Amino acid sequence: MRSVKGSIWAFSKPLDFVVVPVPIGWRKDGTAVLQSGVARQAAERYGDLELYYGDYCLRHSPNVRVSIYRPKAAASRNLIMFPIRPLNELHPQMSWNQKPSLALIERSAKELDVAISTGQVRAKSNVFLPLIGCAEGELEESTVMPVLEEHLGKFSNVWLVRPKREKNRQKAEAPRAKPVLEPQVAVVQVASQPQHEDHHQDEPQRRPARVAPGAERAEQRGQREHDQQSDQHHAAPVSTTLKTVS
Repeated sequence: MRSVKGSIWAFSKPLDFVVVPVPIGWRKDGTAVLQSGVARQAAERYGDLELYYGDYCLRHSPNVRVSIYRPKAAASRNLIMFPIRPLNELHPQMSWNQKPSLALIERSAKELDVAISTGQVRAKSNVFLPLIGCAEGELEESTVMPVLEEHLGKFSNVWLVRPKREKNRQKAEAPRAKPVLEPQVAVVQVASQPQHEDHHQDEPQRRPARVAPGAERAEQRGQREHDQQSDQHHAAPVSTTLKTVS
């Protein structure tokens, strides 16, 4: 068994075999529930796959074995339905929510070993399988790999395809630099205005002090007396000058 990194659909070619990890279960309408990982991708590519596998599970339950789905199209990939999640007997439609069983994975690996050894899978065709049961951290690779190596490691046409999503996920989760905001033009214009204009604009208007009525009359009377004295002071020299001239 050899190993590569990338997409299992990119490496596999027509007439090759793709291993599809699946649960043992079905909906009320008899279709299988294929909604995660390679199983979901396969169901999107082959429209009748859920109907085929759901019917297969109904007919062979509870002892559902590895089966080979051969599409009607001549030049197409073949699919190896590889059970890894046990049947939920009370709610078969919820079997997809079961945790992958290492015992079931080992049984399926043995059956695939037999299928390749007896020619059910052509020797000239390649077999591509994902890292069985390890998606989303469900099972440890260190636990699953010895099982796969024991039963499939002897075949040179079997390829283990590891995803590249770890590196891509780190790039996707890298924090983005915050953009530096440029100062607005309006701010610069305000700063260039004379300071005294800003000072008067900001300074509150002062109201004139109110004067008591009595004080206002006394002030007016004092002003009149001052004016009369001033008139007398300026008028005296004029009168003296007139007398002197006559």
